[in-house]
Amino acid sequence: LMADGTPDTTMRPNQMFVFTAPYTPLVPPQIEATVTKKIASELFYEHGVLSLSPEDTCFHPFHMDWHYPKDDAYHQGIVWVWNSGPAKSLLIRQGRGDLALEMMEYEAWFMREHGMVGSLPELFDAVKRPENKFINSSGTTSQAWSLAEFLRATYQDFLGIRPVVYG
Repeated sequence: LMADGTPDTTMRPNQMFVFTAPYTPLVPPQIEATVTKKIASELFYEHGVLSLSPEDTCFHPFHMDWHYPKDDAYHQGIVWVWNSGPAKSLLIRQGRGDLALEMMEYEAWFMREHGMVGSLPELFDAVKRPENKFINSSGTTSQAWSLAEFLRATYQDFLGIRPVVYG
């Protein structure tokens, strides 16, 4: 709810965490499918998951830009790279492995060809700047949780290798 008590209808990736919890599903499968379709259509791109829908009036597409204060842009549209891990898990479970694979391929390309070899950054801009050939990365150039989620999703969701839990 908003401060005034009205429902918060802001489209953010937070909804996906209800469906990617490692324990018993918290909501019925039909709700998961409906919500996944909605957030995937507005927030999931090949380079990651937007932190706010481009349809929102507060959307900031670029992290480091004189038009958009850095701290405002942080949660108002730019991509937090680690969020693609849970997104890929959800997409695969919902039969959208095509988009999950596009995300994985983009990150693998970035690690090989464009960023710090073998690692992923903290952030990507939401969209490509008109003057650039590629989408800008931003924040930390090598972020542990971005790489960790890339590896977790690759092993668990694409290869089916899961840790064994005893006890």
